[in-house]
Amino acid sequence: FRLVYRFDIYSEKPLSRYYVYVDAITGDIIHKISRINNADRPGTGITVYNGEQNITVSDVEESVYWHVNSWNAFGGTGESWWMADTNLGTYGGYDNRWYQVLDSDSILIEGTNPTLTFYSRYSCEIPGGEPAGYDGWDGMNVRISTDGGNSWEVLMNPTPAYSNSSLYSFGEIHGEGTGIPGWTAQQLNWIQVTFDLSGYSGQSVQIRFAFA
Repeated sequence: FRLVYRFDIYSEKPLSRYYVYVDAITGDIIHKISRINNADRPGTGITVYNGEQNITVSDVEESVYWHVNSWNAFGGTGESWWMADTNLGTYGGYDNRWYQVLDSDSILIEGTNPTLTFYSRYSCEIPGGEPAGYDGWDGMNVRISTDGGNSWEVLMNPTPAYSNSSLYSFGEIHGEGTGIPGWTAQQLNWIQVTFDLSGYSGQSVQIRFAFA
């Protein structure tokens, strides 16, 4: 047995919380127990168009910066998915060479004229001065997988359209080559985005929101 002090140490940035056991005689730290425990949790969520759906709240690695946040959330209340590191910049930002994705669970595409509809706002680097073959630096696009996430293709022809046709971040930094489109620059007000999914009717798909 050893006589110890137990401290409850909490940090907001970076997020951590531990019971820290300190030897009362020597001052040595002899043990730490994390009070933040992670695991995937099944649950349900109410969707706009498809009623109650099963969801899994995922336990993600610390290096993944998609998170639910109330800052400037859609509609002025509640929370929205936000891709940012809140330690970077005044209002949170992103770092060099990032490739961050937010994937859905598998969805069976059914019904007449199925569409994917969501709301989006963003702020990233202004295009200009890119190497030959590219017309934008950083940006985002939406992708789809029909094989359980083994392969992905960019969903094309959104409304509103992708602002740029060939992003350097996807093409050069992450090795996808020229011709990868996406939204760039700034869209500081929430806008509705729609994709036609009729070409995937009857298939189970996953949707990926990708940023580079």
